[in-house]
Amino acid sequence: MVCSQPEPFDVFGVGLEEWKNKKVQASLEDSIRYFVEECENMQGFQVLMDGHDGFAGLSTAVLDHLADEYGSKSVLVYPLFPTPLPESGDAKKDFFRLFNYALSVAGSSDDHGHNAYVPLSTTSRLSRPKVYLDRLPYARFQQIPYHTSAILAGAVDSFSLVNRLSSPDFVHLRDVVDAITVHHRKVAAMSTMLPFPLRDSDSLFSALKAIDAEYLPVTSLTPHVKTPLIDSQNRCYSQVMSLRGVPRQRWQCTPEEIQSYRLSYEVASMPATQLFENFMSSYCPNTFGIGRVTEFPLHTAVPYPQFFSDNISENGYVIGSKTPRIDDVKRLPVMAGIHSTDKVKDLLTELTTVCQKQNLAKYPRLLDGGMEAEDYKESFERLVTLTERYGDEK
Repeated sequence: MVCSQPEPFDVFGVGLEEWKNKKVQASLEDSIRYFVEECENMQGFQVLMDGHDGFAGLSTAVLDHLADEYGSKSVLVYPLFPTPLPESGDAKKDFFRLFNYALSVAGSSDDHGHNAYVPLSTTSRLSRPKVYLDRLPYARFQQIPYHTSAILAGAVDSFSLVNRLSSPDFVHLRDVVDAITVHHRKVAAMSTMLPFPLRDSDSLFSALKAIDAEYLPVTSLTPHVKTPLIDSQNRCYSQVMSLRGVPRQRWQCTPEEIQSYRLSYEVASMPATQLFENFMSSYCPNTFGIGRVTEFPLHTAVPYPQFFSDNISENGYVIGSKTPRIDDVKRLPVMAGIHSTDKVKDLLTELTTVCQKQNLAKYPRLLDGGMEAEDYKESFERLVTLTERYGDEK
């Protein structure tokens, strides 16, 4: 058990205080050390943390520990914000969650450690009135943890293939973090296409061309942020993207496509990764980008929720008819990316504005755990400084 406190584990300061419990600290440090020692060639850490309650404070303390003990390793952090909860109509609890989340994101402004933060949620707007995702292009889901966690997990797992590949296309986690944190912009945004709309007869070239021609929607999984493939006015500084589940035999154009599109030999024989990176740069010209294509699909057999449209086949391909499937969808092609973009400023501004409007004296609970009003003030000043990095012209 992590939390030894008899009181609610609902504010950032209580989580920080929990780290001071020697038993808790020793248990977490031993667990981290055990898994580190099991690694033969550790790149770094991927951390998924609740950012809305006491675990925001505890996780921030753990991240400080990782920076102290494993400072040469990279850390990719995903602060999570929950779907609607039964008491989400309680204005006080809603504010506590938002306040905790702001503090967890503010931790990214500390240059202590080699890290990047990618806020994740199916909540498109955190403050009131809240806005929630209710659909993907080929899926209809409910705002319940069983569904929303599957979407976020599918996107994170798909993206992480970039640094989990064993082929020559492998990208080290340090290079991934470096790519999305240019000029100390340590907060980035995630997008996904789950599933990626691959028809049964498509090659990679025709599937990417269809996205460009049909404007198939890409879904942002970072609140308040429209990623580059959604908003053409988006200024993208850099991006790293992964496309999985495209069979290797489809990486090359068919003779019919070469003739139909009048493709040059150079385009027709282009490697899949280069073809994908060209697609990325068509949305973000003159932007540094890393793209990787793999044939390994996302496995979606039970217990993965079956919330897909009828025109998704058992193998995850888009089919023309909507004849009900006999079996569940067992695998999917998925596209996922992390983008450093100026639209991250919208999220940071929202967090800063909402929290600075409130008088902390009205919420003595926030000062539990040893945090003083000055500590909060310093955190929000760091958040303001971080926000300003997304408005310069570097």
